[in-house]
Amino acid sequence: PLIVHFPIGLFIFGAFLEFFGKWRKREDVRKLAIWNLGFGALASLIALPTGIAAWLRIGFTLEGNLLIHLILAVTSTLMMLAVAAWRRSGEHDSPAYWTTLALSTAAVAGAGHFGALLVYG
Repeated sequence: PLIVHFPIGLFIFGAFLEFFGKWRKREDVRKLAIWNLGFGALASLIALPTGIAAWLRIGFTLEGNLLIHLILAVTSTLMMLAVAAWRRSGEHDSPAYWTTLALSTAAVAGAGHFGALLVYG
């Protein structure tokens, strides 16, 4: 369960650094964002299978909050990987990039929210 906090924290902080660095015109801050976005995306590749293993071990039925959480977790993992790869490619100032970054951050936050509902009710 502790592993899931890494992709959430790293990716959301990376998105914050991207937006802050762009707003303040600070390329050094945006370079830090690359690392956070990348490690957040990589950590999601570890968190996703551990979440599936926990689901199978506990034996929840795939409905309601669990279904929403699973859909958002898979979607946000794919989006995080896409954003991290896009950011590393160098082209990162298009409206499509910023929109994808915002949507992927929202998906990560949503997955975290529904995951918390499963654990804490």
